[in-house]
Amino acid sequence: MTFQVKDFRSIVLAMINHAKATQDKVTDFHVGSVVRTLFEAPAVEIDEFYQQVFRGLLDAIPVAVYKAFDHDLLPPAYASGFVRFWAKEKTDKAIVIPAGFEIYREDSDVKYATRDAVTLAAGTSYIDARVTALTIGTAGNADIGVLSIMSSAIESITSISNPKPVTGGRDHETESERKNRFLEFITSLSRGTVPSIIYAAKLATVTNAEGEIAEYVTRVGIDEGPGYMDVYIYGSGGTPSNELIRKAQFIIDGGYDESTGELVPGYRGGGVSVLVSPIVEQSVDFDIQLKMLNDQYKTDEIQEEIETALHNTLLSVKAGENISIAELRTVVLSIPGVSKVIFDMETNVECAANHVLNIGKLHVEWL
Repeated sequence: MTFQVKDFRSIVLAMINHAKATQDKVTDFHVGSVVRTLFEAPAVEIDEFYQQVFRGLLDAIPVAVYKAFDHDLLPPAYASGFVRFWAKEKTDKAIVIPAGFEIYREDSDVKYATRDAVTLAAGTSYIDARVTALTIGTAGNADIGVLSIMSSAIESITSISNPKPVTGGRDHETESERKNRFLEFITSLSRGTVPSIIYAAKLATVTNAEGEIAEYVTRVGIDEGPGYMDVYIYGSGGTPSNELIRKAQFIIDGGYDESTGELVPGYRGGGVSVLVSPIVEQSVDFDIQLKMLNDQYKTDEIQEEIETALHNTLLSVKAGENISIAELRTVVLSIPGVSKVIFDMETNVECAANHVLNIGKLHVEWL
């Protein structure tokens, strides 16, 4: 028998019908009568009990399903990205940027640290180093150009900056996000299919020494043909690290996991070659003309805000899709102070399966 929620009126009428069927001494059940009032008092509490049980079931059933399939809420993750170290001039000797070197930002107290040591080769003027926020969650996300303070001086390094936003920082997963992830899991139950390979690639993560997520897969592109499937992944901090690529490949292929001592079944179909590669960043250059409400908006800060908005919009374009100039124009016009924008391009911007769009050079002409 299914569970049915009875409302207040139904509960009162059921009491009255029972009273009519079992005795004949009390006959006045009209609204306002003493007997009906005595029935209505417990009916209020019973109605509340029905509502509480119903709401409890609505919460408990999804949780029970998620628990059965090991789908707990995902923990928060650190933001990551790249910081560019500039030398005063082309150096005549190599400069080592050590791992763990701390970097500060202009607009908050959040700190960042380089993940690996990198070397600025002799004869070059800059080097990009992968950095991770030291504060977990969305607080670590940063716009273009705000990471500009070094914790200590490095010989021959004159300035630093992040040429692209630092992204990937996330808080605890929400219930709606878990629901969407569970739906993707259901589509992956039939392994060997494209949806299952996409889901498997998204399972790859890189953790730090404390077991917290430092890097994860944010998007997946697929190029398939008879007997092969090329999988392209993009990390939470941009171009994925070799470790993230290796973990995605292992989850798809399956095999013996030395860390757990268990056999991992894998997701690819038998006889199908699957190769995981990094998504290539496709820079899009813009020449735009801007008319502002007044001259006080013609600042570098506004230009950086426009650059960040365009970058985030391009980053949201999925593999195989395109974005129109009209959509980009809307993005720029949403920036406070912009009254008119003209793009020096006419065609839509397309994103291939193995590419991710991001901002390249932005040239602004003030009208």
